[in-house]
Amino acid sequence: MIPTSEQEQLVVGTTLGDGYLYPTGRLQLEHQEKFKNYLLWKYEMLKSLASGVPKRCVRFDKRTKKEYMSWRFYTKTVFKDYRELFYPDGLKIVPENIGQLLVSPLSLAVWFMDDGGKGAKTPKGVIISVNGFSVSDRLLLRKCLDMNFQLKVNLHNNGQIYIPAASYKRFYEIVASYIVPSMRYKLPVTP
Repeated sequence: MIPTSEQEQLVVGTTLGDGYLYPTGRLQLEHQEKFKNYLLWKYEMLKSLASGVPKRCVRFDKRTKKEYMSWRFYTKTVFKDYRELFYPDGLKIVPENIGQLLVSPLSLAVWFMDDGGKGAKTPKGVIISVNGFSVSDRLLLRKCLDMNFQLKVNLHNNGQIYIPAASYKRFYEIVASYIVPSMRYKLPVTP
């Protein structure tokens, strides 16, 4: 089973974001209950590679004494190459060749839908959380966004890539057609 180019781009975006790749090459996709429609959109895109249908998960957190609900599905073990790139020593990193992987509007949109949102103090700026990545990884991502998408971004000390108002129109033009309806709240305005 060989993934399509579109499926690979979704995998790149979600691996930078909320996805988890097991050593076997199996991808886990999971989102909280309120983002079920987003997960179902990913499932439809990856259906031919899925190992089952999305299932509801309920977890009890002993610290908060609350139940948390999410939806999850897994792919078959077809992404071992991506596991080796993104987790060379078991921890998620940004591969040196990210500029050859994060190349399409779809991959950027998925990454944004997973880990992005509105900037705190601007009507048009947006952020993508990268606090799980090292400073050198963040620099690779900034270079990739500049080279592949002509986006001038800032790296903030709080672990965010900030796409300022000056680049927002360009960002919006790139990703808008891929943003699923339930995730449109992450875009502050239509330019």
